[in-house]
Amino acid sequence: MSGTNRQVCRKRRRGNATLSMLALMSGIMFAALVVDLGYTRVCRTELQNAADAATMAGVGYLDGTPAGMEAARQAAIALNESILTMRMEDQPEHQSVRPGV
Repeated sequence: MSGTNRQVCRKRRRGNATLSMLALMSGIMFAALVVDLGYTRVCRTELQNAADAATMAGVGYLDGTPAGMEAARQAAIALNESILTMRMEDQPEHQSVRPGV
């Protein structure tokens, strides 16, 4: 094999290694994006379930009077806060469910 053919082979190997690394990095970034989007969807579903549960808790107090509306509001708030408290206890210390906390 002549010297120029060896140089061409080395350059091709370097090019293959570079392309392989780019493909690997792209795959890792895509996998991270998929995991992040999945986690976002799970959190959104959990928060929607909490909001639905709070709504259902408050509906039982509605009787068409202002006192009933206030009781329903208080029941929904109490249930929502208890759900958030349970969720916060499940999270590591550096994360917070409530915005601004």
